[in-house]
Amino acid sequence: MKKVRNLLVAAIAIVSLTTSAFAGNFGVGVTGSLAQIGGNGSLTEGTKGTETETENSGSANATAVVGSLFIEYTADALMGMIIGFDYIPGEADVNDKKLTRTDVSQGSLSPPTTDDGDYTAQASLSDHMTVYVELPIHAGMYGKVGYTELDVDVTTTAVSGSTYNDQTADGIVYGFGYKNDFGTNGYYKVEGTVTDFDTVKTVSTTGDSVSADLDVTRATFALGYKF
Repeated sequence: MKKVRNLLVAAIAIVSLTTSAFAGNFGVGVTGSLAQIGGNGSLTEGTKGTETETENSGSANATAVVGSLFIEYTADALMGMIIGFDYIPGEADVNDKKLTRTDVSQGSLSPPTTDDGDYTAQASLSDHMTVYVELPIHAGMYGKVGYTELDVDVTTTAVSGSTYNDQTADGIVYGFGYKNDFGTNGYYKVEGTVTDFDTVKTVSTTGDSVSADLDVTRATFALGYKF
């Protein structure tokens, strides 16, 4: 999460300089999203076992309801451009259910190996942080772009006893939305975004490697308070 923290520090510095020269306001709030999480991945079995190196691939997807907290600054002198930070607490699974397979040696020339048995795998996403900029377009419409990071926790059960280290995935988020005020200090936003993550790769304790490409599509409703 170092990149997000560095970007957040830079954003705070920019906001601090901006507030001394331009009029604007801060906002805080909460969001609720319907998120579609999808991924394509491959497993390459290492040469440390008794089998030759092989590669298996597949895809996974899940739908989750997620909430987040955000803080942002609106620079009125910059046509209402917004610099913000969004954090999603908790975690969500990449797949709606665990993926399972059973390896069994067949034929007289393939005696049972130590790799025979049941294998299950699941990945969960947590500590999702985003630094973003919202650029006004017209009549409350805006475009959004940002940098995001999250932790990927790979959980497996295998007869070989192999385990995987957690990894950090980073990516770019982009989308469009609509913002409007209500009451004296309240405002709301409705937006759709897509997050395209870079390829994540992790190596197990037995030499197997897993690589995955993740994408997250969110439909979000946000409520904020400006001061």
